[in-house]
Amino acid sequence: MYKKPFKKWIEIVFQGFRANRLEGAEEPDLSIDALAQLTNEVYGYDKPREAFTPTTYEVFEDWFLRELTPQTLRGCLSRASMAEVCSPVQGKVRKKVPSGEMTLKRAVIEVGEFLGLLDSHDLVQFSLHKYDYHHVHSPVDGVVKDISSLEQGELFPDSDSMAIITISTDFGDVKVLCLGEWTVQTFITQVEIGQPLRKLDKLGHFYFGSQVILALPRGLTLLIDRTKTPRVFVGDPLVL
Repeated sequence: MYKKPFKKWIEIVFQGFRANRLEGAEEPDLSIDALAQLTNEVYGYDKPREAFTPTTYEVFEDWFLRELTPQTLRGCLSRASMAEVCSPVQGKVRKKVPSGEMTLKRAVIEVGEFLGLLDSHDLVQFSLHKYDYHHVHSPVDGVVKDISSLEQGELFPDSDSMAIITISTDFGDVKVLCLGEWTVQTFITQVEIGQPLRKLDKLGHFYFGSQVILALPRGLTLLIDRTKTPRVFVGDPLVL
């Protein structure tokens, strides 16, 4: 099966699960375990099933919301300990847009304007594919300063829906923007304002959605090459 027709087919399948979970439509009738296996093979997924739990999938959430095993988490924590800021997700880092307009999911905004709205100095965008792990972890040690749940158009005209978690750290505020569905806020937050965090504590998960943006304060030097689109995993070092 070629990737192009498969991409169209799996998009229809995911829209079917979305419609079932959010609107009560009929659920697609297929094997979730077989769907996961086929998707991983077609796209060359880079993590074995044994890195997560469960390893077999009876329902959609078993696959989409699988958890890290304790052994996998220990490895992630070891890598995270080498950095001030680590990756909060598994996904692909988007190329840096130094100026001009940037695209979130569907919304488009000028980079300087977006940074001004967030009161931040730099941005790192992560795109999550359908086969990626969909929990979001804290990229830093700190304290939850603020949590905002925004529907479409609340941050700026035509902005995507999102949750914004602001974490206070020793080197400034770090914001984690979790973009759910374009029009519906579908990120489930699992932290509270005032809660202390250690790197890789869980912030929440996507019920549906596929993008995370880190908004960073001034004075940090990133390790990743944003002239390319590297894939990262939870805990990978971003800033020394």
